[in-house]
Amino acid sequence: MRFQDITSLPQGRHSDGDIPGLQYRVGRSVMCYVNGRDSTGKLVWRRLGKLDQFDSKRQLKTAVTRERLAISANEGKRITPVDMTFAEGHDLWLEAARPNLSRSGLQAYKHAWNKMKSLHACKLTALEKPLASFHASNETTPVASNRCLALVSAVTNHHGVKVKLPAKYKETSRSRVMSDDEATRLQQAIDQLDRRDRAFWLLVKYTGQRIGQCCQVKWENLDLVNGFWLVEATSTKDRKARSLPLPECVRLALSAWKRDSGATEGYVWPVRHRDGQRTTKLPYRSSYKTQWKTLCKTARIEALTCHDLRRSWITGALEKGIAIHLVQDLCGHARGSSQTLKTYSVARSDSLRAAVDQLSGKV
Repeated sequence: MRFQDITSLPQGRHSDGDIPGLQYRVGRSVMCYVNGRDSTGKLVWRRLGKLDQFDSKRQLKTAVTRERLAISANEGKRITPVDMTFAEGHDLWLEAARPNLSRSGLQAYKHAWNKMKSLHACKLTALEKPLASFHASNETTPVASNRCLALVSAVTNHHGVKVKLPAKYKETSRSRVMSDDEATRLQQAIDQLDRRDRAFWLLVKYTGQRIGQCCQVKWENLDLVNGFWLVEATSTKDRKARSLPLPECVRLALSAWKRDSGATEGYVWPVRHRDGQRTTKLPYRSSYKTQWKTLCKTARIEALTCHDLRRSWITGALEKGIAIHLVQDLCGHARGSSQTLKTYSVARSDSLRAAVDQLSGKV
């Protein structure tokens, strides 16, 4: 049962098949009740509260798990980590740890949690074998796999459960950028797309923004007359809004797509159904990552990710002599941060060759 469908239930009592022990009593409002059994096997009911005090089904599930633990602790046999699944343990840990986690740390744990769906139903005390198998199958993504280990370690330590973790993979920082020849071939592949997708990939390629931010662009935030894009704070890592000037080719591509779509508000690139009907839903990044693979195949480019476009943009801007504080403002890095030079600035082979040739002519 979806969270948004609960309020449309008819009057009466309704159980939720996704959350054990939870019952909705629908009247003028929706009230949530939780049950648990004491040591004699007697069923005990407690009122959890009104549904509108919860923002999501995950938050509701966390409250139900906590309440069932309280019932068992006060009235009979205690629910120990032995009886707890990894999903239940994770929800309780997250509720306790959330105030102390940074936004980036919380986002990293969320990505790891979504990646570990095969382990959600495993018992907390029996994670070793399935975790080892999961870790071995993700050797090609060492950073993501190590984050999953960190999440398991945090959850098990919170509940006092000892789990032998596999050895972490060695992580190496990525330094892939496009060469001038690859950039030309990619541009030719982008020009073959329809106006909708061409506008999207031009925005990603020529602004240096993250693909998630480009997916969340709204028509209300675009000034196509003066060529500016207001990046909302909700779509940035530092939660700060900023105004970005749009290159002329991007402005023209967006204007052409706006004329074709006929839209004046909402997301610029909403989800498309198979029948072609327009929706107002946020586009899925996974669909554009699939399209990115096709683009790279058409352009005959290997081992290049969507985020490598951002790295290529920053590297190219610094090579052309643009002041580093301007580059940091445009790409959303904090001024004075070493991340711009340490992580995103890469010496390309073309630039190294030009530097050698320039020096050899002066010696």
